[in-house]
Amino acid sequence: MLNLKLSRSLYHLVAIKKAIKAYSHLADISLIKLKKHYLIKFKSVNNQFKLSLKDEFCNYVLALGKSQQ
Repeated sequence: MLNLKLSRSLYHLVAIKKAIKAYSHLADISLIKLKKHYLIKFKSVNNQFKLSLKDEFCNYVLALGKSQQ
């Protein structure tokens, strides 16, 4: 399992939810809302993408967030 912690002040919830949908074919992804962060959990990750999944997911969320502004 991979975990990713995203700051609520930098990442938009709507963008995170869209990214989870877009990346759902690569892993089982869940979202937990914490006080200052969002915790993203990746389970059953496709082995081909284990090394780059978190970085690519973050980039995608940032791009989605920027397009929503």
